[in-house]
Amino acid sequence: MQQPVSGTITVEQRVESVVLRLQGEIDVTLRDAADRALDEALAARLPVVLDLSEVTLIGATGLGLLLQCARACEQAGQPCSVSDMPPAVVRVLVALGLDALVAGHGGSRLPA
Repeated sequence: MQQPVSGTITVEQRVESVVLRLQGEIDVTLRDAADRALDEALAARLPVVLDLSEVTLIGATGLGLLLQCARACEQAGQPCSVSDMPPAVVRVLVALGLDALVAGHGGSRLPA
């Protein structure tokens, strides 16, 4: 499966959660779409799962999105977790000292 170069974010509502699927390069160009997607996910009042399996690059804005999601979910009383982080994303998080996001990333909870 070929991954998109520019970033995309889609919202998939499931019975027990809302999945925000990020694909491609997660950088400043995705900011507005990410804000809208997060608002939509929070409106569902379900746990939020960030699926990063198809992320090819994550910039500072992308890292900010992860933390923004964690904070917004905490304020709304909704769990927020990360699913399927690719090795390139794991390396960035470890390099920045955000190891808590990496531990058990098969479905790890984001720290707020």
